Amino acid sequence: MAMFSYGAFVVGAHHDEEKIPEMVEDEFFTEMQRNVNLLGLCFTGAVLYSFVAFYYMRKRLYMLAEELNAKSLTPADYCVMIRNCDFDDNGSEESILAEVKEVFENRYNLGNKV
Repeated sequence: MAMFSYGAFVVGAHHDEEKIPEMVEDEFFTEMQRNVNLLGLCFTGAVLYSFVAFYYMRKRLYMLAEELNAKSLTPADYCVMIRNCDFDDNGSEESILAEVKEVFENRYNLGNKV
């Protein structure tokens, strides 16, 4: 539909059909060229506006997401993921906690905060 509308606009379908045969061929093509230039200018303006608007929107959404994350309290604020650990006693919570505290104390001096 858009291609048909564009074609109709370019060839001058918006004029009176009685007036088109009376137009000199040079006038017709000059007007067609103006229409193409106008549409090209409008399209270029729309694309540039879209780039600016999308950049601003992306920046604003990122800032809002960061603000929401900073204000909300989630389990991720209290979780630590540990991989490739070989605990001495896999069944005892106390021994696992003691080993984790020991690692945090030795590496980061945070053992008493765990």
